[in-house]
Amino acid sequence: MATDDNALGTQRLSDLLLRGWIMNSDACLTAGHSVPTMRAKGGSENLCVLCDEARFEALGIKLRGTRAKAQSAQASTPAPEAANAAVSTEVKSAVTGETSKKAADKQPAQEQEQQQQQGLEQRKRTNEVSQLLGEKMLQGWALLEEACVAPNCIGVPLMRNHEQQTVCISCGARYLTEAQANQMGLTPGKTAAVTAAASHQKGKAPQDTAEPAQPRSASPPAVREMATRTSNDGTDDDVPAPPARRPRLAMSVTEEMDSGVSSTMAPALHGTLQHAYNTLDDVMDKLLKRIILCESAQQCQELADAIASVAAALKVCAKE
Repeated sequence: MATDDNALGTQRLSDLLLRGWIMNSDACLTAGHSVPTMRAKGGSENLCVLCDEARFEALGIKLRGTRAKAQSAQASTPAPEAANAAVSTEVKSAVTGETSKKAADKQPAQEQEQQQQQGLEQRKRTNEVSQLLGEKMLQGWALLEEACVAPNCIGVPLMRNHEQQTVCISCGARYLTEAQANQMGLTPGKTAAVTAAASHQKGKAPQDTAEPAQPRSASPPAVREMATRTSNDGTDDDVPAPPARRPRLAMSVTEEMDSGVSSTMAPALHGTLQHAYNTLDDVMDKLLKRIILCESAQQCQELADAIASVAAALKVCAKE
């Protein structure tokens, strides 16, 4: 039941993200599933795609799929033994009520501490993803409009390497086209995702290799922590720290003279290129932070186009 609910929740989260909804860093606490809560852009009400189906319908949003209701039907007709057990439970609750109250007082503090720890881990992972995006773009990888749909990796833009493989640089998953899936004997008509090599380490980007990916095993591995897309109140409090700086342009006067530039023109040319490179480098840092927090497919595409243009300009400056 939990597996089916999580799979259905992942599909519904993807649909809402494409509609411009915002994913929160807090997960639903209902037993049996663990999916992030969502809120409408500009709204303040946090909703669970599994528990709050009625609220979504009231907002005019039809969620895909239907949850199994066998368990709820059984619970609606309790047996006589269950009624007797309920009476016994009430008696025990009256005796241990004071103990339960003390335990409940400690629970909020523990939950707050746990949420703070999760927030720190998510922010660290967001910084790592931002840095990896910049590094791969400077290596010539293409940033795509599509995002990874792994349960704990939703929102990270996919990239295409030099071998025309579509890869998630966060969790290492590779996405296959229909033609590639048919060649590997997977289900036709669907886009299949396969994992990176077993030696793929946490936080390490997949290498640019031509080796074919292997199909995902029946028991999928645990997916890494989801990068925080936005803060609960819609502000930029959760904007990650700038990624590690790329090497600044360092062109010596001797190199400029060897390339045919006169000694009188070399200092001026060096200063102009250095200033242009540094300016583009700062713009790239800002764009990489913004694309992690983009709220719609259109916005992600616009940022991806801008990043591609800046990356091309940086390459030109580095070659001059």
